[in-house]
Amino acid sequence: MVAVLGFINAAIWGFVTPIWQTPDEWAQVAYVQSVAERGKLPDRSPASKRPIVSTEQLIALNSTYSFTVVSYPSLKPLWSKSSEERWKRNVHKEKPRRNDGGGYTTIAAHPFLYYLAEAGVYKLASKGSIFTRIQLMRLFSAFLVGLTGFCAWFLLRELVGKYAWLPTTGALIVVFQPMMGFMGGSVNNDIAVTFMATLLLYMLVLVMRRGLTLWRGFVIGLVLGLGILTKGNMLALVPVVVVALGVVLYRHRKYLRRTFIGAGGILLGVGLTGILWIVVIALASGDSGSAGPAINTTQAGMGIDVGSLSSYLWNFYLPDIGIFKSMDIGFAGVKPAYTLWIERFWGDYGWVNIPMKKLYYDLVLALLIVAFMLSVAASIKERKTIRVILPELIICGLSVLTVTVLAHVLFYPGSPGQMAEQGRYLLPIVGLVGGWLAWSCLAAGRNNAPIVASAVVSIVIALNATSIVQTAIVYYT
Repeated sequence: MVAVLGFINAAIWGFVTPIWQTPDEWAQVAYVQSVAERGKLPDRSPASKRPIVSTEQLIALNSTYSFTVVSYPSLKPLWSKSSEERWKRNVHKEKPRRNDGGGYTTIAAHPFLYYLAEAGVYKLASKGSIFTRIQLMRLFSAFLVGLTGFCAWFLLRELVGKYAWLPTTGALIVVFQPMMGFMGGSVNNDIAVTFMATLLLYMLVLVMRRGLTLWRGFVIGLVLGLGILTKGNMLALVPVVVVALGVVLYRHRKYLRRTFIGAGGILLGVGLTGILWIVVIALASGDSGSAGPAINTTQAGMGIDVGSLSSYLWNFYLPDIGIFKSMDIGFAGVKPAYTLWIERFWGDYGWVNIPMKKLYYDLVLALLIVAFMLSVAASIKERKTIRVILPELIICGLSVLTVTVLAHVLFYPGSPGQMAEQGRYLLPIVGLVGGWLAWSCLAAGRNNAPIVASAVVSIVIALNATSIVQTAIVYYT
């Protein structure tokens, strides 16, 4: 049921949000269309002479003034009947091609797995218009939201299944988290890597508690490898896997032979994904370069200045007390940590240019502050459980740390006054966020916790519904 609700919510987001009014969707669609129509990955060289999008997509983009709306959010997308007729006349007149794109965009740096899957979905609607094909591809992303909620349920059941209500509560929070729904209603590989990350975390918790076998190790290796071939940000979880395996070795030291066989399964799974990468590159690489597990980053080709990064992180989260050089990375006096974790993780839709009202963000901040205090109280009350699952909690905390730090390392600005991090880059840990909010309900006691959990889920659903309504108002009124 959680998976179905997640799919429905993301599908609603996909129908409310206009085509191409989500981050980089035009380039994501161009990637898919290149694979589906040309049988080739897009060109990764900035010197590419191929058009970056097909003439079919270009006419559709121009006919809807999509880029104009991105630059000027006060303008509305063209969705009237007359606009549709004008687009149809342009298509009839130009007879645009679908297979003349495939040129360079920054999205071409991403690995290919999500786009291969979406190319199959694209083919299912090959006789439909480009808008029909994009809408169907959005539904595939919505399907991945449902799967992510499903994996989150299993993750929380394995971790704290003694509280029967908690896995469902956490999974519902995951699928109704507003940014999760918004990105699940778009064509974007962020939602695919979120699914892979949630599944991987479940498998790691599983083997830490029950031991590593050949089959479990194979699944871990396969998911890790496929995740890296979905988006390079999955590399953030590699150290988490290593630490988790260290815990398994110690905790299940009586079964070392089985554990080492399981480690071999991990290598086998990763190896198979490596073979997949080699085969796809050999058969479908573009005119220059190959879509390996690279990471698209504003710091591409630039060295990381540790001192500059340290100053950036300090100023991002902590007050300036003279330890690190002050950097002007705030927004209208607001600490960037607030911008990232409150505004961009729980709101800021479209191309991060459709913000919610200040009251909305204040409510989110209040909810998270209260949840933090309640989670501390819950941990004190349930300290026996905490002792039992402490290694797993450390792994979860490490996951939050590595995902967050990687986002900062990749996107911290080369000059002051910039902030490239977006809330969607934190979605791989959304399952843990859902579990944390659900855990905080235990502060009310085991008997009352389900009641509080219902209230928390209701609040998150209300935040999601408010976001959908606000997005519809901005675009259609």
